[in-house]
Amino acid sequence: MDLLHSVKYVTVKRFVFHDLMEIYKDQDIVNYKLYARFEVETATGDGVLSEMYSLFWETFFGQALPRR
Repeated sequence: MDLLHSVKYVTVKRFVFHDLMEIYKDQDIVNYKLYARFEVETATGDGVLSEMYSLFWETFFGQALPRR
């Protein structure tokens, strides 16, 4: 099976930080085309992935940067 063409479906909550940390503990995840959906919504596709990663990085940088 060609892993670069395999698909992995994931469901995440709106607070995606911990969900994505769990998903990416699997080092093989980079070999999959990732399809995501939010737990309480029906939308799928690239827009959901974009939103998911945006929420992750907003949380990451919000926690990592010192507050002034």
